[in-house]
Amino acid sequence: MLRKKNLLLILIALVVLISIPAAYFASKIYQYNVQHWFPQYIIETIDGRYSEDRLSQVEHIMFIIVDHHEPGCNQKDIDFSKNWVERYSENVQGITDDYGRKFQYTWFYPWDHRCEVVMYNLNSMVFDDYGEIEFHWHHGNDTNESFTAKLDDGIKWFNSFGALRPVGESVKPQFAFIHGNWALDNSTTEKHCGVNREIDILQRAGSYADFTFSTLSTMAQPAMFNRIYYAIDSDSNKSYDTGEEASKNVQGAGYMIFQGPSSFDPTDLRFEVGALEKKSHYKPHRSDLWLRHSSFVKGKPEWRFIKVHTHGITASNVILGKELHQMASDLSKLAKGHGAKLHYVTTREAYNLVKAAEAGASGDPHDLLDFNLLPPLNKFVNLSQRFEDISYSKDHIYLQRSEHRYTTIKFKSHPVLIEVSGEILSLSYQANDGHSPSMQITATSTVTIKAKDPINFLAQVVRENEKNNEIIYTIHRDKVTNRR
Repeated sequence: MLRKKNLLLILIALVVLISIPAAYFASKIYQYNVQHWFPQYIIETIDGRYSEDRLSQVEHIMFIIVDHHEPGCNQKDIDFSKNWVERYSENVQGITDDYGRKFQYTWFYPWDHRCEVVMYNLNSMVFDDYGEIEFHWHHGNDTNESFTAKLDDGIKWFNSFGALRPVGESVKPQFAFIHGNWALDNSTTEKHCGVNREIDILQRAGSYADFTFSTLSTMAQPAMFNRIYYAIDSDSNKSYDTGEEASKNVQGAGYMIFQGPSSFDPTDLRFEVGALEKKSHYKPHRSDLWLRHSSFVKGKPEWRFIKVHTHGITASNVILGKELHQMASDLSKLAKGHGAKLHYVTTREAYNLVKAAEAGASGDPHDLLDFNLLPPLNKFVNLSQRFEDISYSKDHIYLQRSEHRYTTIKFKSHPVLIEVSGEILSLSYQANDGHSPSMQITATSTVTIKAKDPINFLAQVVRENEKNNEIIYTIHRDKVTNRR
C-alpha cells in the first residue's frame, strides 16, 4: 500500500514538474501574442523548413536593416540627431559586403515627428551612399478620407527634400511604409489607426511594400510569417493577415508584405523577430537563426532575404557600437560558410530583387538592384533648403520654391553640374544634343555655379575661371537667364 502511495506521489510530482513549465510557456505564447502563428511554426520546424539542409541551396544573402527613426524635433533632439548621424557614419566605416558596397541602412522617418533639420541630416547620409529614407507614420482616429489627405501632405513634404521621389521626369512618388504602433490596416485599435482601407490608399499614393513586421506583443502580427507575400485589401481590418506568396515567374498582385524572421530562439529561450533594440542586443548565434528563418521568393530559395528592425535612436548602444561590427563580421562568415555572397541592400532594392525573381531574372542580384524602381532623387541631389516642385534626370532638372533663402544644391554623378548656390527661387537645366547645355535660374542674390563643362547663358558671365578642373561661374541675379 505504501509503495502504491509513493508511486502515486512520484507520478503527481512528474505531472507538476511538466505542467508548470508547460503552463508558463503557454502564458508566454499569449503574453507575446504569437498564438496565431506559433503552432504553424512548430509544424514547419518538424517538417524541416528551417533545417540546415535547406540552406545548401543558398547562393545570395540580402541583408536589410530598417530603422523606426524617431529623434524628435526640439533643440536637444536636433543636436542628438546630428551627433547620431556623425557617429553612425564613423561606426560603419570599413563595413562592406562582398561587392565592396557600404553597409546600407533604411531610415523610416515618421511624418508625425517631422523636423527639417533632421531631414537635412538624413538627406546628407543618402547623398553619401549610406542608405535611403522611407515613410513611417504614427496616426490614429482617422477615416479613409482624413488619412488620404494627411498622407498626401506627408508625401509632398518628403518630396520637397528629394525623398520618396525617383529620378526621372514626370514621375510619381514611391515609398516603403512602416506603420507606427504596428497598427497597419486598423489591426489593433482605432486610436492607432482607424482606416480599414489603408492598404488600398497606400498603394494608390505610391507605396510599393510594407516593412512593419515581424513583431511581438501585438495582435497586428499576421498569421502568415517568414514569407514575402501579397495582401488584398477589404473593408475589414487586418486585411494583410494572409495572402499569396511571392513566387518565381508569377507577377504578384496586391500589396507586398515584406517580413523579417519569426522563430523561437532555443539558446536564449525567447521568441525571435529580428529586433535590434536597447534590450535586444545582437548575439553571434542570432545571425544563423535569422538565415534559417529568412524569407525567399517561392521557387527561388537560393536568394535569401534577412530583414531586421530597430529603433536606432533608443538603440544607439547597439547601432552605434561594437555590436554592429560583430553582426557584420558574423554575417560575412555565415555567407562564406554557405558558399554564398552577402549583399547589403535598402528596402527599395530588396523589393526590386523580389520583382526580378518574379520576372524569372537570372544572374547576380547585385546587377538587379534597380530592376523595377529607380533610386530616389536625393541620392543624386543634396538640397540645403526645400523645393516645392522638383524633378531630376541627367538631361533635365527643374527646381522651384517660393521662399527667398540662401540655398546650396550639390550634384553627384551629374555629367555637367557640381554645385549651385545662392538665393535661388527656380532652376531649370536642359541638355542639348551636340551642344552645351542651357540653364535658367531665378534668384534674389548672386549665384555661383560649379560645373565640369561649359554652360550656355544669354547674359554676360561676370567672372569665369577654372580651378581644380571645375568651371566656376559667378552671375548677378539680374543677369541669370538661359540661352535658347
